[in-house]
Amino acid sequence: MDKFVKRGNLVYIRKPDFEEIDYIKKLWSDEDTMRDVGGAIHYSEYKWENWYKRMVDPGNGKNFYCLIYNMENTPIGEVSFHGYDRNTKTADLNVKVENKYRGNNYGNEAVMLLLEYYFNSYGGEVIFDTVANENGIEALKTWKFEVLEEKGKEVLFRMTKENFNKMVEQ
Repeated sequence: MDKFVKRGNLVYIRKPDFEEIDYIKKLWSDEDTMRDVGGAIHYSEYKWENWYKRMVDPGNGKNFYCLIYNMENTPIGEVSFHGYDRNTKTADLNVKVENKYRGNNYGNEAVMLLLEYYFNSYGGEVIFDTVANENGIEALKTWKFEVLEEKGKEVLFRMTKENFNKMVEQ
């Protein structure tokens, strides 16, 4: 596996080694962290192995997954894109910061690191995210994502490569 790492001032993102799957299990099973994204997730060992092969190593060309680490080298969440379509150059965004680490701008920086890679190295042109909680909605608005559609509590957002690069230049 390539040792992908992108560093910011508060956090860095890196593809996890398989041995770090225990942290991902902990993150996904934490009720407080997962409450806003549909609840805790529990997989069998076999499903975790398949998930890792599809999302991380060797990957399937449609998904890209990293853990978020603070500068003390502690994993504090995850950031990824999934469902990449080579024809339309689009994907869906995912970010989760462990509940106890929220409010420190870790998620903001991790998303910016991932988007910089997605748009300027990977070849993505558009990324989407559907959010149904107030914190997520406010975060995407702060990151200058465009609202495409609102259905009840769910909001569909979009960011283009052009808009991302304009925002970063400012």
